[in-house]
Amino acid sequence: MSQTETPPVEKQPFLKAPVIILVLIALMLIMQALMATGGQTVRISFIVEMGLFPARFFAEGLGGLPGGLSQGIVTLFTYAFVHGGWAHCLINMAFLLAFGSPVAKRLGPRRFFYLFALCIILAGLGQILVTASDAYLIPIIGASGGVAGMFTPRPAA
Repeated sequence: MSQTETPPVEKQPFLKAPVIILVLIALMLIMQALMATGGQTVRISFIVEMGLFPARFFAEGLGGLPGGLSQGIVTLFTYAFVHGGWAHCLINMAFLLAFGSPVAKRLGPRRFFYLFALCIILAGLGQILVTASDAYLIPIIGASGGVAGMFTPRPAA
């Protein structure tokens, strides 16, 4: 190669985020799009079916919630995929991209997913435990608990 020739430029991917991060973001954006375009009935159905309601754990049947405790256990994970609006969803996704990417690169996709799910579940349980009984019918939604779990300090080498 002569001095006037420049080496070929290696193309960088648009997003260098791990696939697991992009998949989670895509799922949450799809859910938000369905809620935003499906009308009020669809939005309410998603929140009632997938949102985390403390009433399902402490006051079964309160307010006519479907599913009882068994659905409550399922919603300890699904509540993270339902958001209160586009701003709520996009802010969570931006933080997941920024803080979850390095964690996913370090752990790999499977271990990252397990950590993310564990953070979602623990955050949901924590929220349920601190919720006052007069707020048992207020849904807990959003991926903030899972995203906050990515804010862990790196262990000293």
